[in-house]
Amino acid sequence: MKLNKLFASAMCIATLATIGCQKQNPPIINPGDGGDEEITMPIVNAPEAGKTTIVVYVPENTHANGIYGVGTINAWKEKDTETCKFTKIEGEDRWYQLTVDWASDMAVKVLAIPSKPELAAWGFQWGKNVDPNDPDPEITEDNVVVLAGQVEFVFENQGEPKATNFADGGVVFFQVKAWKADPNIQEQPATAISFKHPWNGGDWVYKEAVSKGNNVFELEDYYGGKGFNVMDQNKAEAYYEKPTTIYDGAAVGDKIIVRFTSRAGSADGDLDIILVEKGQAPEITPVIVTVRAKWPAQWTDTPTAWVWPTGGDGSEVELVKDGDFYKYTTPAAVPGLNIIFKNGKGWTGDANQTENIEKIVANTDYQITYNEGKKATVTVIE
Repeated sequence: MKLNKLFASAMCIATLATIGCQKQNPPIINPGDGGDEEITMPIVNAPEAGKTTIVVYVPENTHANGIYGVGTINAWKEKDTETCKFTKIEGEDRWYQLTVDWASDMAVKVLAIPSKPELAAWGFQWGKNVDPNDPDPEITEDNVVVLAGQVEFVFENQGEPKATNFADGGVVFFQVKAWKADPNIQEQPATAISFKHPWNGGDWVYKEAVSKGNNVFELEDYYGGKGFNVMDQNKAEAYYEKPTTIYDGAAVGDKIIVRFTSRAGSADGDLDIILVEKGQAPEITPVIVTVRAKWPAQWTDTPTAWVWPTGGDGSEVELVKDGDFYKYTTPAAVPGLNIIFKNGKGWTGDANQTENIEKIVANTDYQITYNEGKKATVTVIE
């Protein structure tokens, strides 16, 4: 990949993300000839203070409907294609830009608007990168490259990049070498389908469905209380937060049939959840939980945590000083507390957060151990 840099201050200074101006392998979706290309970066003026500008170079023939940003800039609404839609740079075919209000905790992903805009979803976000801490074995090279500007990547779901730490009044240039799924939705039904779900309340894992003919695929398993990722034979994924139909009283542990009727790959179809047998859910007595943690010396920002009750939504909280500890107490009784301790507000990289601590049902003290460049480890203090 050759860069003709016309932007005076363009330097590959992306920090922490371990990425830069380097040759990449062909993308997941090969939009052109698959070879290296010469990229001429456009001149983009820096915005005023309090703003930041995001500039994106997209794969060829994958942007007929444009691209848009999702994140703190639009309350993480992945189907909102208008609020933060990028504008094509004048005189350019594959360069887009977007200027937004800057915030110290802003986090952004870029998505392509698919050929069927009503199907806009996370499945069409920029492609995965190599996450050294939780690698996807099918990803060997980065699909999102920082060409210039200050930014950091936080990875989730085995390499899905989330851009953070933008500069106030700055400009950052990205090259998207591939989208997670081709936004040019094929009209053919899927020939194979797999479902990803927290089966029976456990981890999110993919399980292959059985073809029943007439573009129908089924899997019998145990309901986990969340939505479903549907992946077709081309590895294209679509997330169905709410099924097309689901039986009354659905509960974790119920034996179910997950049925998907495909119209166009995984992106367009009906997802039906059918009860086979009600499960015997264990009785859980909600409790008020207090957790305390001893902070590593390397963490000097505001002590915070991301907390969520088992089966509920998450939120960020500031912790309270309690002697040598920082403390959080649930405001009400919960079936279980889940927590990620963090150094500072927002998400600023693995080095500033712990691993997930889940299903806490009793008051517990922890020691946080700094792990340079990686998520901090946590041990229970007896």
